[in-house]
Amino acid sequence: MTDSAKIPDTWCAMWSDDAALAHDLIAPGGRQWAGTAAGLDDVVGPAAAEQFVTVYQHRRGIRFAPRTLVIDGNERLAYTWDATLRDGTVLTGADVCVLRDGQVADNWTIVGERRAPAPDVAGAGRATRAELAAAVAAWTPLWNGDTSRVADVVAPDVTIWLGRQPDGADEVRGPDALAAYVERFRAPRAGLVLATHREPVLDVERQTAAVLWTGTVDGRAVAGGIDVLAMRDGRVAHAWTLVGKRPMRY
Repeated sequence: MTDSAKIPDTWCAMWSDDAALAHDLIAPGGRQWAGTAAGLDDVVGPAAAEQFVTVYQHRRGIRFAPRTLVIDGNERLAYTWDATLRDGTVLTGADVCVLRDGQVADNWTIVGERRAPAPDVAGAGRATRAELAAAVAAWTPLWNGDTSRVADVVAPDVTIWLGRQPDGADEVRGPDALAAYVERFRAPRAGLVLATHREPVLDVERQTAAVLWTGTVDGRAVAGGIDVLAMRDGRVAHAWTLVGKRPMRY
């Protein structure tokens, strides 16, 4: 059993250095999903994870380090991370985990195409769990085109970072700019509907949150994604958005 607040560091150490940590981290029957490839689909439980990670380390040699944390008690957690490739390239990604008895029962991971700038935007304020949940619940409808309440959902100086090429997202500052960006984003994707997947991850201490989501077109799931959110006074101050290339499996 591992303290949930220590899991991000230990998980990154497992992928970077010590595959045997899988036996401390992963619950019996623990499942993993990667947004960019199907390689983890058949990796179930700690023994299979140790074997997979050992091969991965030999082939890829990537170093992982956690960044923004979202620790939701002993039930859920999420975090962004940096992956340093052998050639020195750094890419930012995110993980979301559901825990069982202090171990990871379900894990979703997506790596981006570029690095998020540092330092990270920090959460701030004293929003309650219910207030964080309300903001997260309004976040997905906003991206479905309902920008009528954008000023209530996001901070006056909100910024966003997309793991893919930004298409102007890096220049967003404030609710009006975000609403305009959402309209541009949706213009060629009129049939796209986003929906929250599973339970959101809410961290009252750090004022951060995370949400899994699915994207469907004409009722057919086409992608899954992860948003990690830094909150300020109960509104979204910054979002890290990682878009997967395949639907969620569970």
